[in-house]
Amino acid sequence: MRTQPRCAATLDGAAAWHALLSLRRQVLRDVGAVLCSPSLLVSSAQLRVAHALPPDHACADGGMRAKLAWLASLDAAGDEGACADTLHMLEAAKRSKRLGLYFQDCITFWLCCYPPYAGWRRATGVQVIVGGDQSAPAESQAPPPPTTTQQQQQLPVDAKDVRAKRLARKAARKGLLPCVEAPAQARSTHALSTIGEFDVLLRDARAVSTDTRTIHHLELSVKFLLLRQDDADGSSEFVGPHKAETLTDRVARMARQLALPAQPDAARVMRAACADVEEGDGHDVVVDTHSAAFLKGYLFYAHADYVLFPHDTIRGGGAGGDSAAGAAALVSAAHWRGWWCRDAEEVLSHPAHARARWMLLPKRDWLSPARAGADNPALLDADALRAAIRAADEAIRTAAGGNARQREAAQRARRLMVAEMQATSDECCEGDWAEVSRGFLVEADW
Repeated sequence: MRTQPRCAATLDGAAAWHALLSLRRQVLRDVGAVLCSPSLLVSSAQLRVAHALPPDHACADGGMRAKLAWLASLDAAGDEGACADTLHMLEAAKRSKRLGLYFQDCITFWLCCYPPYAGWRRATGVQVIVGGDQSAPAESQAPPPPTTTQQQQQLPVDAKDVRAKRLARKAARKGLLPCVEAPAQARSTHALSTIGEFDVLLRDARAVSTDTRTIHHLELSVKFLLLRQDDADGSSEFVGPHKAETLTDRVARMARQLALPAQPDAARVMRAACADVEEGDGHDVVVDTHSAAFLKGYLFYAHADYVLFPHDTIRGGGAGGDSAAGAAALVSAAHWRGWWCRDAEEVLSHPAHARARWMLLPKRDWLSPARAGADNPALLDADALRAAIRAADEAIRTAAGGNARQREAAQRARRLMVAEMQATSDECCEGDWAEVSRGFLVEADW
């Protein structure tokens, strides 16, 4: 049986991965994975990448030991912890939001609750809205951003979960969602247009004795991309499971987002949201902007290649054996890896998975390593997984007689993310089954 796969080398090999699996509450594992997993990319002239949120980006290990220790304290405290209500709100958001928005909510939770940020100015989701041309057609005019009351009414909670709704309203009144609202922007009688949005703006407001304000601007993204090779010309590219976006597309988009502070209107909004220029006591304030991409997730390789990787590279820890990553020059050697295949039997019959059980992972559970008790009905043996695949294939055949939307939905549902689970004797997992690898099982003609 395999031992637990390794995590980022910056935290002594497997230590971070083990630490995440030791957290019983999945929402805390999600937050930990967002903050402590390695970046997908390394910095380059094309794209500056942050491996951790400021100020931990300056630490060799990204401050992971302190982060994991704090998450463990929340896990131990349960509903008695200081952040219990906010965690319940985050769990409610997970059930009703798209994965990318939930990823951002995990970061918002961190910025609001992690004690070291107590003296920081934090702004999230800051739109840059400018006056437009009065002659512009009405359909191109962007509506003004919602008011605080509207934002509270639109809080993403499960309609059936009364307690979650109450906690969400309570958290909104406390200003926990959004993390920090940007100042109201000037309105004009002209048409309004949105030229961009800052995902995260951060500044250590405790240091105000100088006339320089250092603002950290982060653009956020989480991606799960498969390495696909073109047999015709030998080229390769990382693409999404639904083939709507490539890694090259994502890099180009984030590079454009990081250039936003160079626009005068955006720079003014950024200064107002986070620079506190009024603290300059009448002197000119210099705003020093550090922009970077915060990109997490997984890259998936053909199963035949994946099983040849040195074991200590599965969760980062070195580039050895990872020649496939040459498809994108910016890929980090420490990124988290998975596998993909079109024929499930290639996986189910492979000796490496002989003692495995399997869990189908809904998209909301993609962020963090899976853990399950031995009696959890979600743990499937090989035959049960085969049955699930047959049912998904049958849904595609049934949808073939429907409209394009139905066919697309059936094809998307067939691209199954599965976690390979192994029984553990590790004290940290308390005898539960824990994830040791994950992959996509896609349709034959993917």
